[in-house]
Amino acid sequence: MSGTETLWQELICRLEGVQAAQVVFAENGMPCEIHVLAGPEKSSKSLVRDIQSALTAQFGVQVDHRIISVAQLSEGLAPRGDFRLAHTGLEIKSAGGRVSASVTLARGCDTYTGHGESANTPFARRRCVSEAALAAVNRAAGETCFELASVDAVTLAGQGIVVAQVYSLLDGQRLLGSAFLNEDPDNAAVHSVLSAVNRRLSVLPHTAG
Repeated sequence: MSGTETLWQELICRLEGVQAAQVVFAENGMPCEIHVLAGPEKSSKSLVRDIQSALTAQFGVQVDHRIISVAQLSEGLAPRGDFRLAHTGLEIKSAGGRVSASVTLARGCDTYTGHGESANTPFARRRCVSEAALAAVNRAAGETCFELASVDAVTLAGQGIVVAQVYSLLDGQRLLGSAFLNEDPDNAAVHSVLSAVNRRLSVLPHTAG
């Protein structure tokens, strides 16, 4: 997954009604496929126009509407309120070459904590924190709905970014999230996981109350 694909998908996922997006680039660096999962709020034609306008405004690229495919959720799977989770706490402990992480997420007055443990190396620590975040997400969902596929640190235009790929056990989709690294790689790992799953949480067939 390239940094360019990540940025395009992040932009598309911020559009109203969009739940998930995947962008495929050809060898010449131009987009050849854009796949979007959306709610029923807007027509597919309106969503395609929104995507074209956003990509032109942000990246200066005019995209042919024929490469954009939109799959819309039925009314039965439409978002039911705001199930988004907020990152409210992170505790890291290290000893003897090992590191443990506790991540706390909140929705309203409810909090959910997940834990992870690994060797204390940069990659293992990033994965440990991400898995702790995802454990908290699964607690909030009421069952194990997500598994971590990968979490990587990449550099794009001189800016560090953490990119998380999460596997949805409910429908087999891979979800993508990212967060700027800044000076806190641990919190960036948590935010990349939330970036991947928060939109999906609102359309789960059943969620914890």
